[in-house]
Amino acid sequence: MQIIDLLEKRERAIYQVYLRLQDSKRPLTLKELSQELDLSRSTLVRYVQSFCEQAEEEQLGLSFRIEGDFLLMERSPLLTKQDILSFLCRECVKYQILLYLFDKEEFSIQALSQTLLISEATLNRQLSSLNKCLRENQISIRSGRIKGSELQIRYFYFQLFWQTMSKAQMEKRTAYQEQLGNLPIFERFYETSFNPRQEQQLALWLTILQKRMRLRNLDFQELVQLMKPYEEHKFYKRLRKFALTIHQQYAFSFHEGEIMCLFAFLFGQVLLRPEKLGQVLGFGGPIMQATSWAYQAIRTYFSWQLPMVEEGLYHLNQIFSQFYFFKAAVQTGMERWAVAEDQFKEEALRLLSEVHQKNYGQKRPLTALERAVFVPKLVSLYVYLSQVKPIRLRVGFVSSY
Repeated sequence: MQIIDLLEKRERAIYQVYLRLQDSKRPLTLKELSQELDLSRSTLVRYVQSFCEQAEEEQLGLSFRIEGDFLLMERSPLLTKQDILSFLCRECVKYQILLYLFDKEEFSIQALSQTLLISEATLNRQLSSLNKCLRENQISIRSGRIKGSELQIRYFYFQLFWQTMSKAQMEKRTAYQEQLGNLPIFERFYETSFNPRQEQQLALWLTILQKRMRLRNLDFQELVQLMKPYEEHKFYKRLRKFALTIHQQYAFSFHEGEIMCLFAFLFGQVLLRPEKLGQVLGFGGPIMQATSWAYQAIRTYFSWQLPMVEEGLYHLNQIFSQFYFFKAAVQTGMERWAVAEDQFKEEALRLLSEVHQKNYGQKRPLTALERAVFVPKLVSLYVYLSQVKPIRLRVGFVSSY
């Protein structure tokens, strides 16, 4: 799903203008922008002026100004992507529906329409539109509940909050603060140290897990199937014992799927050190098989003796871990493919398709979302590995004989 699909008309236009001006190497005219956005010049000017008034009042740190026929942008160096999207999303109905569903197990049309101060007819239209956006994430809203694989629902919310909540906003949540307190326990357990970004990611994931585990009738069926090759892993059993100890503080039932969700996140989000991850995945499974096969395929593609680079193997493994477990994605439109990377797109897509069919045993073709999310990641890895050249040493030995 594209984050822009959640925005209202004005917010969508402002975000598109922001992305376009940020990408452009030259000043852009109102005429060019209005044509690209399919808006009249007067409508675009009205949107920009009303946004600037609101942004200035709340000291957002982003503003636009019109000079002649050109539209110029000024942005504070302290302003983050999360700050911008949080500002734009907060009044959008689809976003508010998703927040409501995160906090409530189910809803009625009447109660939700009153909460959002919109008519029931408008709410039904928004729900229909939102379901179209969620379809590629294999999630839907039906009968007053959000439906789908529990792992994909949680990962969807993780990506949504990661893109639309600043660190300061997260820290205002009591549940998030509680999970920050658990991070030293994870560091001791895995003998690792998390950097600030990793701390924020893991605390957010644990917050979502804590919130969702209180609900009933959660669908872990797909995740249980994915975890079959890993249930007997020594490290999964250790994590299970560790997780059960942590969750004794909560006074509600605990499903095995909760531990599986934690396992999937820990081993697919660039959190653990390469050597620790290598120990875990050394016990086999489809992800390790995919990583080993793909690395050999990449070495063959480059046709020289590509050295076994630890960073390359690590990131390849993380890409295939995410590809194995996670189907949901929230894209911001800031993802870009450099022109210089074009030569690797076809090969990256071929590699991903091979792993999808041979290593993961999938008969269906790759979805558009999978191609959009994972091919650029593989392309970036190809670019990195293409720059790793083998060092040739010529050794001489002088002997008195």
